[in-house]
Amino acid sequence: MSLFSNKNIFVLLSLFLSIFITSCNTEESSDPCDPNPCTTILNRTVCVQEDEHFRCDCIDGYVLDGYFCKMIEVDVCDPNPCTEENRTTCLAYRDSYQCNCNSGYHLENDICVQDSVDLCKDVVCDSWKSCNSQNGSCELKIGRCDSQTDCSEIEICDENHNCVNQSNPCENQNCSNNGVCVVENGSAKCNCNSGFDDDGLSCIDINECQLGTDNCDENANCINTTGSFSCECKSGFTGSGLNCSDIDECQLGADNCQTGYQCVNTEGSFNCVEIDLCENITCSSWKTCNPNSGSCELDSGRCDTTNDCGVGKSCDDNHYCVDLCDSVDCGAHGECLSDESVALCVCDQGYAGDYCDVCDNSYHFEGSICVRDDLCLNVTCDSWKTCNSDNGNCELNSGRCDSASNCSTNQSCDSSHYCVDIDLCESVTCVENAHCNQDDGSCVCDDGFVLDNGVCSQISQLHIKLQAANISSGNYQSYDPGHGTRIFQGTKPDVVMIQEFNYGSNSSSDIREFVDEAFGTEFYYSRGTGQIPNGVISKWPIIESGLWDDPYISNRDLDWAIIDIPGDKELFVVSVHLHTSPASDQVGAAQVIACQIKTLKQQHPNAYYYIVGGDFNGTSSVSDSGFGKCSGETIFATYQYNDANSNPRRFPLDKNGDYATNATGSSHYDFVLVDPTLEQLQVPTEYTNINNSSQKLTYPTGLVFDSRIYTQTELDSYFSPVLQSDSAATNMQHMAVTRDFLITIE
Repeated sequence: MSLFSNKNIFVLLSLFLSIFITSCNTEESSDPCDPNPCTTILNRTVCVQEDEHFRCDCIDGYVLDGYFCKMIEVDVCDPNPCTEENRTTCLAYRDSYQCNCNSGYHLENDICVQDSVDLCKDVVCDSWKSCNSQNGSCELKIGRCDSQTDCSEIEICDENHNCVNQSNPCENQNCSNNGVCVVENGSAKCNCNSGFDDDGLSCIDINECQLGTDNCDENANCINTTGSFSCECKSGFTGSGLNCSDIDECQLGADNCQTGYQCVNTEGSFNCVEIDLCENITCSSWKTCNPNSGSCELDSGRCDTTNDCGVGKSCDDNHYCVDLCDSVDCGAHGECLSDESVALCVCDQGYAGDYCDVCDNSYHFEGSICVRDDLCLNVTCDSWKTCNSDNGNCELNSGRCDSASNCSTNQSCDSSHYCVDIDLCESVTCVENAHCNQDDGSCVCDDGFVLDNGVCSQISQLHIKLQAANISSGNYQSYDPGHGTRIFQGTKPDVVMIQEFNYGSNSSSDIREFVDEAFGTEFYYSRGTGQIPNGVISKWPIIESGLWDDPYISNRDLDWAIIDIPGDKELFVVSVHLHTSPASDQVGAAQVIACQIKTLKQQHPNAYYYIVGGDFNGTSSVSDSGFGKCSGETIFATYQYNDANSNPRRFPLDKNGDYATNATGSSHYDFVLVDPTLEQLQVPTEYTNINNSSQKLTYPTGLVFDSRIYTQTELDSYFSPVLQSDSAATNMQHMAVTRDFLITIE
């Protein structure tokens, strides 16, 4: 801006006029600053007296620049207030400042974190150079050059940017692919890779195993490989190969010792030693020594106390179990029945009294016989009712009614007091390949079709995910704590053979609540009886269920269910929880199932796929003498279990390749066995990433699910809502075992 602009000229004139006026008034005042002559100058209104003269100074916050006052600029970043690590850049904003991260750092959670910079990202090098990730510069590859200075004295840099010997000694030297020919003192030499040696002509593999230069454990086999070697523990040992420890087959239960023999571990193997636990045992005359346990056990029908006898029996002085009814006479009109420790007379109809020797209410003696009183003698009933001679009341005849409440569901009571069906499907129209369900008036797809986006589409193949699950936890052998519920939700089975099927009060509403939460409201279930019942839970309808008695245990049975899957054949599923010991009990219960299924196959040929699964509490039943055969006929596709160690791929494995299923990871207890036809239809068990459908976890022979060996991130991605701690819950029984099958629908 020019000093002589209109505005500046006005200011100068004002100043001169002020000085002039001040000079003219010296007689009235000796103070040249009174009145203040500086009031007309912008930001310069402070008058300073100098003898009889004055000067105009700038106000606070301004400084004189030539004739004018300019604002004093305060640098809030000087001194630098930013002293944090990696955050020392100060940016001023008027009278405030901001501390930013230094170059090469960025802010994360209010902390400056170093950037991850790929210095080679946008760098393109010549073919004879490579980018140095430390500084982003293109540097010569080994043996390449830009000029003669990049080569040795006996080499030249050729037109292809290679350093070559003018008379190259390496031209006829074959170092193979396992080394590089170099020139030293004018001669060719092979610089061999690690694990190879120069024989003067080429690089040959060093056999570390033969030379004894390996570091394998003494209980491992050294295996020579090209350029190196590997170590593999010998049979009977486990470990990395560098360190091998003995496998205790006895402790793991991986021995094949029969009943009456004791497993004794040896270095790399084991021995079966015959035992006689009864050698020094003397039993009472009513007991016999058990050679398997060395304990004295009661003979059949003998006892120490009444508790050793069955219901309705007591123990006499000679240690025999006797029937309580032997001493009770109920006469000609009663029968003695014993209950616990009491024997009672159950009287025939019309008789009463402790010994059934008097007539009951509404009965009277005619001679020595009790005859019913005629309570209907003076009773007249409506035509749709009949008098009940037991109580004299008029009661509805079969199929008759007074109101709809007397009729079945979906029936009404007409004017003639008859129960008539209501046609719930009268006004219902279903899509193609569907029909109306008379029970509730809903539309359901025909057999062989499945509902998909409102259309019943034909099924050609059916994928079935089968699971054996004894995964209750806590102190009460139930699913109340929720760990097993989350595992069911995360592994998503279609059919489950469940053990210890307890929840809440075990009422129908509580069990339904558990199934709805763990699987979904569309799932079906059947539940057995006993303290820790077995059960079957299914995605498809359960059309029939029942049980077979396990002769070796009393708090659960061998529970079965028939599942209606699409197609002509159904699933016949058996859920079991076999006796812990002895192993012969497991084999015996397995034979009950195998022979029952043999009969079913004869009665209903080609009607079912047969499946048995659950907690076998051992491996003895996984054999021909157990589930495998009945009277020579093959039932389930079992294995000679003793070869499992040499071929564990036959069994479902966990993420780490282990087939143990108990909570400590030491024993193989849980199985899903199928008949030979279904065995041929097994497919890998797969789980898809919830956030990326292209990513899958695949288990070729099925999965033993153990949440402890996954990270929480893996569980959230593939098995949500499972928590890593679920399989480690207090009193968690076993791990869930899953196998998948693909059935063609005919």
